[in-house]
Amino acid sequence: MSAELTKALYISALGVGLVFIGILLLWGLMELAGRLSVPKRPKAIPDKPAKPSKDFIEARRKAVAAAVITAMALRNTAFSVSTHRQREVITPWQAAHRSHQLRNAMAAHHRRKKDR
Repeated sequence: MSAELTKALYISALGVGLVFIGILLLWGLMELAGRLSVPKRPKAIPDKPAKPSKDFIEARRKAVAAAVITAMALRNTAFSVSTHRQREVITPWQAAHRSHQLRNAMAAHHRRKKDR
C-alpha cells in the first residue's frame, strides 16, 4: 500500500477508537451520576395485602364473564375495517419502489412454479 493510504487508514482507525473511548467514558459518567444521585433508602417490609371485599370479587367475576361472552361473539364474526377514508397520494418514488417489489415477488413466484 502507498504511504498516503496507510496514513489515511491509521487516522481513520484512530478516529473510530477515540469515538468508542468517548462513548464508554460518557457511559461511565452517566452510571456514576446515576448511582450518586439516587438516595439509598432501607427497603420497607411490604404489608400483607388486605383480603378483597366480596363486592370486588363479584365485580371481577362479572368482568371476566363479559370478556368471555364478547370473545365468543367476536370469534364468529369478521371485521372489514379500513383505516383509509380518502385515497392516499403516493409519490413517484413510492410508486416505482412498489412496482419493483411486485416485479420481484412475481419473478420469485414463477421460479417456484418452474422448480415443481
